[in-house]
Amino acid sequence: MKKFALFILAVCMSGSLWAQDLIFFRTGDSLEVKVLEVGVSEIRYRRWSNLQGPLYVTNKTEVKRIQYLKGEADEFPLMPPPIEILESKGRNCLGNPREYYPLGVGLYIFGPTGAVSVELNYYVVPSFEAVIGIGFGGGYGGMRFHFWGGKEKNSSLYAGGFFNIVRTEWGFAQANLYAPLGVEFISRNGFYFAPEAALLLINPLRTPISPAPFLGFRGGIRFSN
Repeated sequence: MKKFALFILAVCMSGSLWAQDLIFFRTGDSLEVKVLEVGVSEIRYRRWSNLQGPLYVTNKTEVKRIQYLKGEADEFPLMPPPIEILESKGRNCLGNPREYYPLGVGLYIFGPTGAVSVELNYYVVPSFEAVIGIGFGGGYGGMRFHFWGGKEKNSSLYAGGFFNIVRTEWGFAQANLYAPLGVEFISRNGFYFAPEAALLLINPLRTPISPAPFLGFRGGIRFSN
């Protein structure tokens, strides 16, 4: 009878010893447990000291290693977070391109001078662009107002106004007024282009105002701060 009792006790002790898995946490702590399940993101276990007690669940990111009594072990290295790729859906990943690329240099075909000119422009604020330029047909200065300037979009509808000072064949200066309406597109690399239609008022300070339709095309590169 005594031998039978010792046998039962040995079986119970071996069952308890078999349950002694060790969980090593990243905090440096360890815990004697009975591991019940290792899932994709969670580990379920019961404490070895209370196998009939509550079920515990811990995140795998908190566990460094599990050492099983059989001698096997599971390692859980920390994985870097996945890189999130954002779809722009009409938005620039750099944010507002008019804030990121405020300064621009480019060519103006036709436009205020009626020929080819070099233009320097700067976004004072995302909706307001100050402009100066010089070309074969004289020099000009003015502004553009961008209706979508405050939005994180690569395109923006704008309207503007410029005074163009030219020398005529008679040798005196003539001030023309150029009023464009166009759309500017800015690429992720800072290149821009803008087709536009405009009204040209030739020497409105001296002659009756008779606006003429006109076209312009701008293209160049913008620079970040």
